[in-house]
Amino acid sequence: RRESEVAAEVERRVAVGGTGYKGTRHARAQAVVFSGEARLQEFGWGFALTSDREIRPGEVVMLELSVVADGYYADLTRVRAAGRPSSAAREAHAAVLEAYRAALSAVRPGAPASAVDRAARETLARHGFGDAFVHHTGHGLGLHYHEGVPFLHPDVEEPLAAGMVTSVEPGVYGPGYGGIRLEDDVAVTDEGAVVLSSFPLDLE
Repeated sequence: RRESEVAAEVERRVAVGGTGYKGTRHARAQAVVFSGEARLQEFGWGFALTSDREIRPGEVVMLELSVVADGYYADLTRVRAAGRPSSAAREAHAAVLEAYRAALSAVRPGAPASAVDRAARETLARHGFGDAFVHHTGHGLGLHYHEGVPFLHPDVEEPLAAGMVTSVEPGVYGPGYGGIRLEDDVAVTDEGAVVLSSFPLDLE
């Protein structure tokens, strides 16, 4: 399938399955799909567009998904291999998954935003991917797709507070695997992070 076919199918399913789901009056999505080593490395440095590129066997495919339901936004990223992924992709995925879990463990009221970022960044550095993590660990969201508070970045010391919603999205980009990013939205509660999505994080 082409990237554009996958993106269109995801958007269709959100519109059809989301509108009316648990009382939702209106749901829509923007799905961005990237495949192949070169395209995934490019995406790590910023935003690009879904193309008509055909997905090839063994390639990693990334879905960056924005959904808005009755005015409130969600932001999710998943990666999947089209068949058997390379050993390099498996290694990168395992490191990112560990960083994702470390960041979640650091989310709690009163924790500086930088502490959550540091938990992810230090985990990736231990696995040899420190230089491959080129963006922040998370951002706020709600009435906008990206909001500035909280901003999980090395230089942001503002503390998290109960009731905030943030993404947690460590990712690495480089030769041999292209790009791996795992992203969920989480609510900050007195007990820590509550993940607001349930789609599996598996590569295969």
